[in-house]
Amino acid sequence: MKKYVLIIVCLLLSIKLGAQTDSTKLNRSKAIEYNLKGVEFQKNKEYKEAIRCFNKALEADSTFGEAYYNRAISIVNSNPKEYINFDKCNEFKKAIKYGKAVSKEELFFYGCTLKY
Repeated sequence: MKKYVLIIVCLLLSIKLGAQTDSTKLNRSKAIEYNLKGVEFQKNKEYKEAIRCFNKALEADSTFGEAYYNRAISIVNSNPKEYINFDKCNEFKKAIKYGKAVSKEELFFYGCTLKY
């Protein structure tokens, strides 16, 4: 009897984990979609719309390094007074933490030095 209970528990756990994986994939897909929209706005110098898209991307997947990077670039290029308390170096740090490659030269250009 214990064997059957254990098998049922294992099956239920695998179903739950599979659902979480599908949810994670869906969230990443949404994040990628919003990020791509944001990049298009960014290319057209529509930074406020780009920032909104990058925010939505990060709401969908808070571990999407590319969106942190793109949001930082858009904020830096938009009206700096509106983002007076914005910590661009922290955004770059999150981008790097979640897999986005950022060169030392680029960090220097934006006035950031990241120590690990």
